[in-house]
Amino acid sequence: MFPQILVSCDAQDKQFDPIEGGCMITLPSGRVAWKRGRPERKEYVHVSYTSRLMEAVPFKRLVINDLKTVIGEKIVDWLDDVVIGWRYCDPIGAKLCKSGQVFKKFKFVKWEASYLPECCQCGVGRHAEFLNPAAIRLLPADGCLHVITSDMGITNNGQLQLMLNAGLNHIPMKALNGSFALEEVEQVVDCILATNRCDMELSMEEERKVKKVVMKSAEKGLKEYRTSHRHITEEPFNNIAVRSEVEWLTKRFLVCPTDKAPHTPTFVRVNFIRRLALARVSRPDFVQLLEQPSTVAAQLKEVATAIAPIGVTIEKMPLPHLMVVYKGHKESFKWITNTAGTMLSEVANVCACLRKFMSHDVQALCASKSDAIFNEHGVGPNYWWPIASVGEFMANLPRHVYSVFTGDITRCFETIPTDNSQDGLISAIKFFVQSAMEWRRARTTRDAIAIMIAANDSLHLYWVDSMQNRDHEQLYFDEEGIVKACE
Repeated sequence: MFPQILVSCDAQDKQFDPIEGGCMITLPSGRVAWKRGRPERKEYVHVSYTSRLMEAVPFKRLVINDLKTVIGEKIVDWLDDVVIGWRYCDPIGAKLCKSGQVFKKFKFVKWEASYLPECCQCGVGRHAEFLNPAAIRLLPADGCLHVITSDMGITNNGQLQLMLNAGLNHIPMKALNGSFALEEVEQVVDCILATNRCDMELSMEEERKVKKVVMKSAEKGLKEYRTSHRHITEEPFNNIAVRSEVEWLTKRFLVCPTDKAPHTPTFVRVNFIRRLALARVSRPDFVQLLEQPSTVAAQLKEVATAIAPIGVTIEKMPLPHLMVVYKGHKESFKWITNTAGTMLSEVANVCACLRKFMSHDVQALCASKSDAIFNEHGVGPNYWWPIASVGEFMANLPRHVYSVFTGDITRCFETIPTDNSQDGLISAIKFFVQSAMEWRRARTTRDAIAIMIAANDSLHLYWVDSMQNRDHEQLYFDEEGIVKACE
């Protein structure tokens, strides 16, 4: 027999200990889920992590102690709503992974005319050991081997190898520069003393006194830390030898993440991966456009501005570019269309917010249909199968679980048609929107969605009557408009 596993998921259970700032709620589908409470008003101060010297300064405790020295005990709760956060430098992956440069920022006609697969030099000399037979299987038309490897020995620069071994998310260590760290500390102290409570309670003279005491204590802490950590040295990512090696590598190889281990870099010959990308987009499921990219970009920009006017015109790339992840266990590549940083990213955000906002009405419709069938046949089918998170899955498990089976669908999302066929993605979106509107119109005249854009560009959605007068500073979407935006 299977062992008995007890799973406590009831919000009313005595053993249930909810995290502060939220509660368990019942969704329209009948499931329970955790809902965060309204966040308290916090003030955030960000500190640049210039080097490990910054770890020597406990900013909040230091300022509180020195405020007590100057002002007295009345400042006990002045910094309760202040949150200190870190701002880090870019990891080495930002300097090495240049998929935009490989797939987008190159002269295609010139490259295609000059590249001959049989003359590829990627495996010459010591790089011969990195030639991978998978290249012939992936691109049989070329019929030659190319470099595909996760071996850090592809570079003969020992310093760069050590940093690569730490992973693509590794941030190179900076030198323990006391004066540079002290400048950053001064800026942070100024920000802390400019927070609401300190700004209201402190006079200019008191603020100067506090800052003087804090900076003296911080300088002492920095000196002590530097003395006891003299063994820490700078990682020379920006020296001439390492920069030259990085330039040489990125010119010849695409550095991409590895599936299941995204911090591990994989090196792929640029010419090979471009040929592989061309072979992919030449398949029948891709349609080649006759217009120039600039014309397509202008058309997309016009449509995107109508849907999401915030942020689509400010330093955004006009078109997405390809990204790739190497699946080492299968010796194949996973292709991704990167829309981050493009004008389409804002449109995708609007569409995601619209669908998430309508999901509550779709869940309610599914629950009502399930109840109707249960009343007639005594069996309640589950019409709403999506699960938002692992936490929601755990919260809705039966109390006694004897076995759990999981499965995986190979190429699940890639096989969904994107055309207007009956089983296509657009048809599914239309059905989803129609289901939400069916539930709304049976109960209210509010069947359109208005989006109010806050000062920080965040989106706030609410239902309105489609016949009411419209505010020109807000976005409005009826049933047809939602489907068109998603298309």
